[in-house]
Amino acid sequence: MMKDIVRRHKIRDVDLLSRVIGYVMSETGYVFSAASILLPNVRFTQALKRDLDARKETIWFAGCDEQLLCALALGNVFSGGIGTTYNIIPRHFARICDLAEKNDFRAAAKLQDEANQVVRLMIESDNWSHRKAMMKLVGIDVGPCRAPFERLSPAKERAFLRRVAKLPPFRRA
Repeated sequence: MMKDIVRRHKIRDVDLLSRVIGYVMSETGYVFSAASILLPNVRFTQALKRDLDARKETIWFAGCDEQLLCALALGNVFSGGIGTTYNIIPRHFARICDLAEKNDFRAAAKLQDEANQVVRLMIESDNWSHRKAMMKLVGIDVGPCRAPFERLSPAKERAFLRRVAKLPPFRRA
C-alpha cells in the first residue's frame, strides 16, 4: 500500500512519509495533552519541521486553542495558531505569542489559563449560536446560526453574555 501511495502521489521523501504515518498512528486514540507534546515528541516534531522547512514547503500553526502555549514552548516549530477563540479574543492570543517569544512562559501561562476559561464556556454547548453571540459581543455580528442549531432567544443570549463578560479577557476590554 505504501509503495502505491508513493508512486501515485510522486512522493520523494519516503522516509519522512513513513515517520509522519508512524507518528499519526502512534497518537491515534490517545488524549492529546501538553505532556504528549513536550516529552516524547519534541525531537520528532522539531526534526520533522526542519526536514519540511529545508524544502520551504510548510508553515506550521497550532490548532488547539487550549494548548497554544504548549505548542509555542516547543521552540521554533509553530509560527502561531489558528482557532475559533482567536477570533473572539485576538489580542489575548497575540499577547500569549509575544510573551512566549520573550520566554516569559509564567506570564503567558496566566493568559493561556484565562483564554481556556473562554474556550470552556464557548464549548459548554454544542450549539454554535453561543460562539456567534460571543462574536457579537466583541463587535462582529456574524448573524444567526442555521439549522440544525437553534437560535438563542434574546433572554438566553443576554444570560450567556453576562457569563462571558465576567471572564478575565472581557473584564479588561
